[in-house]
Amino acid sequence: TPGTTGGNCLRLPSCISQPPSTRSPIQTPPPSTRAPTTTVPCDHPVRPTFGPTGLTVSITDTEGVWLRPCPGIPGCYNETRCDGRLTGSQIPPGMYVGNFFGDQRCRIFRDGC
Repeated sequence: TPGTTGGNCLRLPSCISQPPSTRSPIQTPPPSTRAPTTTVPCDHPVRPTFGPTGLTVSITDTEGVWLRPCPGIPGCYNETRCDGRLTGSQIPPGMYVGNFFGDQRCRIFRDGC
């Protein structure tokens, strides 16, 4: 797992500073079977880090997310919906290009670890 120094819990701080009162809730579209294009902007860019507190990350064979690189924002990623039931040749070419975790797997994040 990338960057596990300092703990096993995933933290997803925002890449954009916003006061909590003006931050809109995270809304993600339903999972797609199409590969994202590199020009898709990030709605809520996050900078993944690992530490002693945060989220537990698990690979899933149901609906989940992967962390897609945000164009033009180095080190930032967007939670992108995916379908963990797709495997091998069912995964569209380029679907997981740049995945923070370095593979072609869907994950779920749960509070606490």
